[in-house]
Amino acid sequence: MVINGDEAGPSDPLALLLSLPISHPSYSEILRRAPRPLTHSKTLAKIVNRLNTTLLVSTRNIIAADRTAAWAAVSELVEKAEDLVVDHGKGWLEAALAAISSLELPLSTLQQPMKLINILLTVSVRYPSFEREAVQPLMGKIALSLTRLLSRAANEQDLDSLSFSIEQTQRILMIYPAPFRPSISSLRALLRAIIFNCPIPPAPGSSTFGYPLNAPEDLIQISAELFAHLHLAVGKSQAPTVWAEDLKYARGIVDYAFSEYGRDAFTDNSAYASRIPHPSDLPPLPEDPAARSDAALHLLEGGVEVVVALLSVNSIRAVSVPLSSLIQTGVRCLTLSPTISVAGHVSPLHHAMLLGGLTRIWTAGLLICGSIMTACGDHLLPFLSSILEQSTSLLDQLPSAMSSSTAQILSFLHICFSLFPPALVPIEYPTRILKYCIARVGLLLESKSPSSIGPAANGSEGRRGKKRARGAEEGLIGSLEGRESKPISAQDVEVILGCLKLVPLLHGTPLLAPSITLLSIRLHLSIHLRLEMMTSSAFAAPGDLSRLTDTVAQVLEAAMMMVDNQAGTAKGWKTIIVSLLGQPHADKTSMLLHPHAPPTVRPQPPLSALHFFAPENEEEKKLRLELGLGRLEDEQREGDEDDTMEVCIVSEQQPNGQPTIERATVLSTISDSTLHLRPAEPAVAQPATTILQTVSKSDSDSANRQDQSTALEENGANEISLIKQVMEDGPARGDLVFPTVMDDEDEAFPELDSGSSDGMVSEGEE
Repeated sequence: MVINGDEAGPSDPLALLLSLPISHPSYSEILRRAPRPLTHSKTLAKIVNRLNTTLLVSTRNIIAADRTAAWAAVSELVEKAEDLVVDHGKGWLEAALAAISSLELPLSTLQQPMKLINILLTVSVRYPSFEREAVQPLMGKIALSLTRLLSRAANEQDLDSLSFSIEQTQRILMIYPAPFRPSISSLRALLRAIIFNCPIPPAPGSSTFGYPLNAPEDLIQISAELFAHLHLAVGKSQAPTVWAEDLKYARGIVDYAFSEYGRDAFTDNSAYASRIPHPSDLPPLPEDPAARSDAALHLLEGGVEVVVALLSVNSIRAVSVPLSSLIQTGVRCLTLSPTISVAGHVSPLHHAMLLGGLTRIWTAGLLICGSIMTACGDHLLPFLSSILEQSTSLLDQLPSAMSSSTAQILSFLHICFSLFPPALVPIEYPTRILKYCIARVGLLLESKSPSSIGPAANGSEGRRGKKRARGAEEGLIGSLEGRESKPISAQDVEVILGCLKLVPLLHGTPLLAPSITLLSIRLHLSIHLRLEMMTSSAFAAPGDLSRLTDTVAQVLEAAMMMVDNQAGTAKGWKTIIVSLLGQPHADKTSMLLHPHAPPTVRPQPPLSALHFFAPENEEEKKLRLELGLGRLEDEQREGDEDDTMEVCIVSEQQPNGQPTIERATVLSTISDSTLHLRPAEPAVAQPATTILQTVSKSDSDSANRQDQSTALEENGANEISLIKQVMEDGPARGDLVFPTVMDDEDEAFPELDSGSSDGMVSEGEE
């Protein structure tokens, strides 16, 4: 063997191919691993001659497997040595064209010839002589043969071959669109039948329509992409007109399907009636309401795929996009809510079909609006408020169980605010969306830890300060009683991740209320600490914990890099973020530390020495309670012996100067050094599981309460006797609440309140 005129050694990668049969499984693999470009040699020439003998010689002695393997080997050779097409490309192209034109060969054996044709046409652009002499004279036959091959595969219901043929046809049409002009009508009719689940047009030489394919989603998608590229074949002057007609056709189908989906089913049918004429070539939908709803959904999804493909394709010339009507179509799909009222005559089956198809309709509306955003850019600004109004309203109405639809809406809003900053829209929408994200992300703080599944979880016994079962016993008891710790599902994690990715885009909104920003930062700081204490067993999927940890760290990084005084915030919490993130995020924290506090050799102060820059104000407290985080009750339920609070309540002062305790719950553990009677401090942002509740009658008694607290602090020795008096005389309702200090078991998570030193939202047990 000779390579470049020299004898080839055993290191020649192609030498082994001369001793292997072409159909050997390793034949194409060796070619695939060969260096690129291949060096011309006698070994390569022998391989090419052997392949030509298999492909170009017309004989029945050649096994079909060898011929199929030879097509794959030639494709690999052309990719490794493109200049081979100059000498051998014409013969290969003619042989491949003859193969796909044959009606005798099975469809499964024609994928490799189609792939070779695609490769040869792609390479021909760099070899003008080969393109002029071999490719251009055969392009008309290639386009016609591909059209017939698609029709044959559709009529034979071979979905794999049909899908592969559509992909290869689209690539060839994008390189040479003009030869497909005579076949546009046939291709359009075939693709419409595939996309909209209609009877398949007759194959060449037949007059019988085929059965509908019931094509899967991926086949519908690639068919819509080929349908969107057909306007390229009509020429530059007619392409915008054909594109507009195709878009109008698809939009009419979407509008017609939407109106037929709930025809005579909703109480207000006028809002969902068809507004534009629908295409006349569509078959009539079934009269049965349930079957009609299902068929309308197929039409709707097919029309949406065509609209999305038309908005995504690169047109030859500028086209006119009907923004108003398209946005109206997309927004109409988002108007259907889970609480929509239906007519009384609707059967339960039909009602179930209507509710089951809502998620698919919402997905269609989001696809239309998202495609318009990415395709039209700033032209969408006048219509952005209407899109946000409908999508945000739908997000608020969705129940927590519909995680998939919620994640889709959050992804859509992420795309929206990535393209259009929140400052461009009314402040109402960033505020509503950020509130929703805070409420959903706060669910991480409410997940039960393994120590909270014992008897204390259901209020039967073992409240705070009392002995509780530990270890394996409490886990066994909790599992037997159905109170075992449940992992967070993968669907809920996707929703939380969607919220976390959306939050950094909303933090910088100029007119955003400072209380919302502060509450969000407090919450994410607490979640960061909470995730460090959790294990992967708390989640259904093993990688969810790391994903959440990384995403929360990214949120804190973005908050740390916010410009000072942006969105009404101030300095103070950045120090906490820098201390928490640590070395893995030094590339971000160093940019913040250098101008203010260069790193020194002394160790960093402990987290307990840091403080949050501001206590929780009334506005932030009201917002937190509105979102369901750390929910407080203004009054304790009378007679509730299992109250989570362990309090002592003082009402009025006696004439001798000693306060009278009218009511208190029984304290199991009392410490002279830890129990102090003092006025209740305002609550702050913390989870619902660890809120200490305060009870106050009116602000007019503040002076009496202060005198009472002072007197009791001066007479600490009387505290034990006061508690004993409570235990003997029984509790009564009063003014002040004095929380006891939690034991080590309850201090599993750092606290964040107006008097805490670390500034973290606390997490503990109910």
